[in-house]
Amino acid sequence: MADINPQPLPPRPEIVVKVPANILFDVEAFHRAQRSVLTRLGCSSCTSGFDILWRVLQQEFVVNEKGEVK
Repeated sequence: MADINPQPLPPRPEIVVKVPANILFDVEAFHRAQRSVLTRLGCSSCTSGFDILWRVLQQEFVVNEKGEVK
């Protein structure tokens, strides 16, 4: 039998979704939010091909190339 030489999978797009904590901890609310996000991605019932990271909405700082906080 020939040796198997698996090839690495191509990188998947990373999707970050920031939501309030009460949505993440309420199953029905999370399902509604998930369906909305998946619909925007093209398929309301499938996450295949996407790396979706669900994050609790918190204060966020963005720094530009000049080092300035926006």
